Amino acid sequence: MKNVITRSLTGIVYIGIIIGALIAGIPWMLALTLLFTLLAVDEFNRISDSHRLHPFLRILDLMISCIPATAVYVLFCGIAKTQALNLSIITALGVGYILYIMARMIAPMYIKSENPLAETAHSLMGQFYVTWPLAMMLTAYIMNPKIVLLMFVMIWLNDTGAFCVGSLFGRHRLFERISPKKSWEGFFGGLVFAIAAGVFTALYFGSNSTYLHNFSPLCLGIFGAIVAIKSTWGDLVESLIKRTLGIKDSGNLLPGHGGILDRIDSLLFVAPSTFLFLIISHIFNI
Repeated sequence: MKNVITRSLTGIVYIGIIIGALIAGIPWMLALTLLFTLLAVDEFNRISDSHRLHPFLRILDLMISCIPATAVYVLFCGIAKTQALNLSIITALGVGYILYIMARMIAPMYIKSENPLAETAHSLMGQFYVTWPLAMMLTAYIMNPKIVLLMFVMIWLNDTGAFCVGSLFGRHRLFERISPKKSWEGFFGGLVFAIAAGVFTALYFGSNSTYLHNFSPLCLGIFGAIVAIKSTWGDLVESLIKRTLGIKDSGNLLPGHGGILDRIDSLLFVAPSTFLFLIISHIFNI
């Protein structure tokens, strides 16, 4: 009972922080993105390298992981008074990131470690697995805040639908080798919840929204299906990582929920898909 209460309170605070940032605007979403990035990159480095990564490299990874989201913010919103200065800042950030990639490859020659190749690979994977998807989330939010809000709602509804339907009717394992508890019944339950959320949003809120009036029920229904599928894959990929590393949770940051990666695993796959959805819908005007 105590664990249920702890898990529920943590979930409420977690959702409240996300909803608050979504409503507050772009600067707050940048702050949320950077917070998730720093926590998730550090957590990924810790579990993948079993705390053996040199402190200097750990700090370097964290500092550089902030560049993509910051560059997105400067590109779309600007922090300087002139466009030329903003472009200079973006260029400096890009050059810094390229130099980081080079430095990260060279550093193992000067810092002794048990397995320099694995440590370098883990650090670079952390950038592609965590940093860039979250930067794409911020980009999608700047392009269309309401779609990103809907994206989060769909992720949560997919999880809820998958859990409820899977618990009641789950008989056929979805991917037993990686996640023995997931079932096909649960997957389709979450899929229906996410699609229904998209169709309902288009029918009842689309005409009254500056950001959603161009999306038909069919379009947002397809978006719901994309979110459900990518969310499931994101969850399975993180399960594969944890199973490979022989751990149950990615951390203990969130009482009752595990680590931050346990909470944003779906988001890391859904966010890039949402960004692509917005690009494609804009190109084809759907």
